[in-house]
Amino acid sequence: SGINAEYGNHRVFEMTKAPKGEVTFVFTDIQSSSLLWDWNPEAMRMALKIHNNLFTSTFARFHGYCVRTEGDSYFVAFQNPFDGVSWALHLQSELIKQDWPSDLLTHKEGKEVRGEKGQVLWRGLRIRIGMHHGSYYETQFSASSIHVDYLGPQVNRAARVNQIAHGGQICISGRVWNDIVDRLPKLGDPVCKELGIYYLRGLLEPEKIVQILPKELGERTFPPPRDCSTTPPTIEELSSSPKRLTPPMLGTIKQGFLSSPLLITPPKDKPSPLLQEVEKEEKIEIIEKEREREKIQDNKMQKSHSVPALSYTSSYTKSNGNINNSPDFLPHSTSISNQAASPTSQSPADRSVTSPLKKVLLST
Repeated sequence: SGINAEYGNHRVFEMTKAPKGEVTFVFTDIQSSSLLWDWNPEAMRMALKIHNNLFTSTFARFHGYCVRTEGDSYFVAFQNPFDGVSWALHLQSELIKQDWPSDLLTHKEGKEVRGEKGQVLWRGLRIRIGMHHGSYYETQFSASSIHVDYLGPQVNRAARVNQIAHGGQICISGRVWNDIVDRLPKLGDPVCKELGIYYLRGLLEPEKIVQILPKELGERTFPPPRDCSTTPPTIEELSSSPKRLTPPMLGTIKQGFLSSPLLITPPKDKPSPLLQEVEKEEKIEIIEKEREREKIQDNKMQKSHSVPALSYTSSYTKSNGNINNSPDFLPHSTSISNQAASPTSQSPADRSVTSPLKKVLLST
């Protein structure tokens, strides 16, 4: 139909316009937005409108592509770090010049603050900005936002860089910093400060973080980066992150950990605690595979003894490829006494305690 054709044409247009290859991913967020909404919804509604108008009016100028918005946060993509940093610096400079609602300027999160020389340092909404440059895993066309979306670890890293920033602060990754460090005069000689190397939440490899501000806002001060650590995460901390580690990822994690240029390799006789945790998880994965193999062997043995598999594997029943837990599927000829008499009635989990692999794990 005409609607579908129009939708398809728009999709092709967006796919053509979106940055490709290595991309600079930028995330923004309003500090204390929930607090401000509860305090004065009307003032926040007006402020958000000003905020959105400023953002959308600057995308084309700096060759930015708005990927999506979530509440009051933006995800914007640029073809290179220089354009991304230029846009972020411009935003921070322009935010203090906006005609904010008078009520907002009375709140501690929006009031005007001046520096030692009388220049305005803070005024209105305080926006934190974080960015990282890298390759994406894949792109997809979002029907809800009608834009191209990016997926992959580098996108997640950019979002984590944004999370450690405070309102009014721009934080960039080491990759972005390396690209722009020799071009600072073309960016207006911004004030830069290396904050250090941090482990971002849910990520294994650490990241160098650099703060960058417009020259006129260089006197702004901030607390230490938030929601990050200077020490490596444990497996438990990684597993509790929004995106859990899965067994197939462990080998990649181990390889990435050993090859990370930002880590000091521990002595051979004293392996890293995190590496020990990874190796332990690998041993557990091997044992689980061994148990699954034993289950398959037990099922074959039961069939050879004419003992229905359903009487043994009471946790599930496969029928036509579907899982069925209903006891109605149990053959009437099967009895509990038959199960008890069966030489293979012991569960695989119980037998695996004496397996060689289990002994290896318990001995470590």
